[in-house]
Order: sequence, then structure tokens, then C-alpha cells
Amino acid sequence: MGKSVYLIAGRAIPEGNTFYVLTEEQPGDYVIWNPVTAQHWPVEDQHGALITGFPINLTFTTIKAVVDATFAMGMHDIVGNDVEFALAVHVYAYPCDIFSVWVYFGNMIRIYDV
Repeated sequence: MGKSVYLIAGRAIPEGNTFYVLTEEQPGDYVIWNPVTAQHWPVEDQHGALITGFPINLTFTTIKAVVDATFAMGMHDIVGNDVEFALAVHVYAYPCDIFSVWVYFGNMIRIYDV
């Protein structure tokens, strides 16, 4: 096929937890696909924003420990009217009252041509 294909895990309305597929049809031409409905949307403005993010995984001890680990990454320190943030948390339960916490934190900074 000659395409680059990426899997995107996320949460959507009304689907809830879901996966999408991101394809690069041609260099710089991206499309997001909903594999359940076959709907697809072009990704616009991919050069007009700087998107960064990261996952954190830790064993749950306290809520404060999770918050401190997230703040320690410093992504919340970005100030401006052109910044948007995204946060998602998922907890996996294991036997013996062990909980694995996944925090996904990201931001998007709009970049305008001068």
C-alpha cells in the first residue's frame, strides 16, 4: 500500500474508549478513520500546531503521588492564549489490591505564520 499507518487510542462520544486509525495517504496528507463506522476526516492544520504529550505509569499509592508525578513533568507551566491541554487517566486493577495508574498528558500550542 505504501502508506504509514498509526493506531490512536482515545475516548470518544458516544463510543467511549475506542481506537482510531491515522493514515498518511501522501507525504503530509493525513486522514483519521473510525474503524467501526468507516467515517474518516482529513487532518487539517497539522503544521499550524505543536503537539506534545507523554504517558506516565506508576503504582497507585496516593492521589498526591499521582498529581506530583504529573506536575513534575512541567507541561502545565506553559502559559498563553494559544495553548490547549488534554488529560486522561486509566487505572488497571491487579490482584492483591495493586493498581497501575496510567496518566496521559498533552498540550497543543497553535503556531501562526507571521
